[in-house]
Amino acid sequence: FLDDDAVASTGLTEQVAAAFAADERLGGVSFRLVDEDEHSEAILVPRPGGRDADRSGDVAVFLGGASAIRRSAYEEAGGFFGDLFYGHEETELSWRLIDAGWSIRYLAEATVFHPRIEIGRHPERWRMTGRNRVLVARRALPWPIAIVHVSVWLVLGAIRAGRQRCLRGYVAGWMAGWRRPVDRSPISWRGVWRLTRLGRPPVL
Repeated sequence: FLDDDAVASTGLTEQVAAAFAADERLGGVSFRLVDEDEHSEAILVPRPGGRDADRSGDVAVFLGGASAIRRSAYEEAGGFFGDLFYGHEETELSWRLIDAGWSIRYLAEATVFHPRIEIGRHPERWRMTGRNRVLVARRALPWPIAIVHVSVWLVLGAIRAGRQRCLRGYVAGWMAGWRRPVDRSPISWRGVWRLTRLGRPPVL
């Protein structure tokens, strides 16, 4: 999966094929995004705090616009949650992959160019972000974890939104996420523990 404005580096296909061939339980790989200055923004490195962009290793989530998923793993996990549209579909699928016993690996050597972006470039981005945070939690997390997740992200999202217009959009989306019907299919507590051991408990 690549964003429409992303460009894969030479040899990326071979790197991905080799990674999958070396580990039969590898369900997905996340590529390293680099911008015009060959810099990897912390928010685009799939580790808590966005640290160690140049180091490969197991992670708890992949980047939706710069990744490859093993077909059998994708199908076992149920594929992307199609109700979302724009944002957090990779988070929900990552939870399901980890819960099903697959691993996800960040490949720092597999680089993809992507222009530097700002979250506010799309008028609806903040509203969709707030809504989808609630939808993925309601659908995929055990209720005690889901409640903590949406509460934490109400606060964090509001802080990150900053400007009044973005803040209003985020809160409106968060509230809309509670009104939209969703079919619950929560991951197991074992899956919650596996995500926690990988450094990203699903309350964050």
